[in-house]
Amino acid sequence: MLRGSYDITYVPIGIQFWEGICYGFAPRYTGTNSVPTPFNWDSGYPGVLVPGSKQTELSPYQFPIVNIDPNSLKASYTHNFNFGVQYELGRDTRLEVSYVGNRGRRLPDGTLTPNEATPSKFLPLLNSGHLYDYVCDPASAAAAGVPYPYRGFCSYAWAAIAPWPQAASVTANFSYPALYFVGRPLAKSTYNSLVTEVVKRAGAG
Repeated sequence: MLRGSYDITYVPIGIQFWEGICYGFAPRYTGTNSVPTPFNWDSGYPGVLVPGSKQTELSPYQFPIVNIDPNSLKASYTHNFNFGVQYELGRDTRLEVSYVGNRGRRLPDGTLTPNEATPSKFLPLLNSGHLYDYVCDPASAAAAGVPYPYRGFCSYAWAAIAPWPQAASVTANFSYPALYFVGRPLAKSTYNSLVTEVVKRAGAG
């Protein structure tokens, strides 16, 4: 006897990551509601929700700045499949061998991805010795071998090649941690298993 099945399961959309939106402590986005002093539950909860606020200006003392990856709004999914063979060995013995596996794709990744250039861009700049050259105009950018991001930019050359040079330049003295991308669906999973079962009836008749 042959048996097999396949299905695809979608994971509910949600962002799982460290101290961000929406499964973490994010007072600027979700608001806060706390009571620092003891109270009696019989009298009701005295806390009042303080709505979150927005901050549009970058500050070198603000850590971290969080950016949501738009791809986090795409549903993750897993492929689930199995295939088995069942064979009767004599009158009272049965052998069954099955393969069970799944493949997860576009799964939520809890890591924080910093605002930094790809290795293909960063390593040549590092090896050139111009990593910490100041770039404040098109001429100094050309001398360092990097593009000039925008008028008014004035920071290190490595900040000029960051995905978001505006954020990198604000906290250049603190390296890249000024901006983190969160909720990136980069995770994958793979599961393979072989299940073998032998069943023998103990009695006759």
